[in-house]
Amino acid sequence: MPKADETSRHKTEDSMQKTTYLKIRLVLGLTTLLIGLWAANLALFQWVERVGLHYLFGEYARHICAYGGFSAIVFGSMLLNDYLVLIKVSKRKAKLAIIAAPKRQPLLETKKAERKQRITNKEHGNTRKTIAGISLTILLLVSCPTVAFSIVSYTATVGIIVKFMPIYYLHRIDLSGVSPAGKLMNTTQPPPSQSEILYELLRGGTVYFYSPMLSQGSIPSGTWFLYLWASTASAGKVSRLTVQIHVVSSDGSVEKAVIGSVTDVVVDYGYSERVITITGSYANISSTDRIRLTLYAQTGSENDNKGLKFYYDGYGAYQTLYHETRLEPP
Repeated sequence: MPKADETSRHKTEDSMQKTTYLKIRLVLGLTTLLIGLWAANLALFQWVERVGLHYLFGEYARHICAYGGFSAIVFGSMLLNDYLVLIKVSKRKAKLAIIAAPKRQPLLETKKAERKQRITNKEHGNTRKTIAGISLTILLLVSCPTVAFSIVSYTATVGIIVKFMPIYYLHRIDLSGVSPAGKLMNTTQPPPSQSEILYELLRGGTVYFYSPMLSQGSIPSGTWFLYLWASTASAGKVSRLTVQIHVVSSDGSVEKAVIGSVTDVVVDYGYSERVITITGSYANISSTDRIRLTLYAQTGSENDNKGLKFYYDGYGAYQTLYHETRLEPP
């Protein structure tokens, strides 16, 4: 009788372990599948590239998130399939055991069965650990790009912004209260549905773009980049452009510092994304100062008398996302 009780206890423990094993497969399967669906959906349809922020895996973050999501979907589906198959097999074995269970077993066979059961339980334990390790790896693979993105976004909001200058997008909005009169440039990209607009800069003409008022600080020395979708107005001719960047007072009337300038930038016929480099000097910023960008179409008979044209502030045949007309500080 004691031996029978011990055998019964082992069977009960084995049954409980199998039940726990099935529950683990079910939970891991559902969790991994849902995380995979979420990650794949994020990478395919909701991913937003943040200018000036750095992902954990750099430019490959979106791809890793997508493939990690697909892997999690496949692995989660496999776990759920195993759960469904095993639960059916367990039920079938239970029915067969009830029908064909012998009344007595020889002692030797009982010991062999117990030893075999212990080995099986150990293998099940190792399998559970392997499944947990693989699931955790997939979870980390899927979550890392998003978690890193969230952390860096928050850090950039509260601290990094004082170290990295923002990108300024040129807008069609006339800025009031500044002299000479000019338009707004700020860190907001044009709305995706907004069509690009063409600006005609006649020979000898000037256009100004002002940043919003800035907080006290400084601008490091380095290379500035002006991306300009421009073309001279007439086929077979060229225009020459002068680009200047200043620190000015809030109303634009006082030039406090020259950050940098470049002249004789040749603009030929045909719209393309011109990349103009300006070597910038270190400059101090007082509260309410602005950065002013000046574009001047040079005079001279060698230049197109109709001046030049450029597209900005929107999207269309030329400007696309991340290829807008813009000014990038160092």
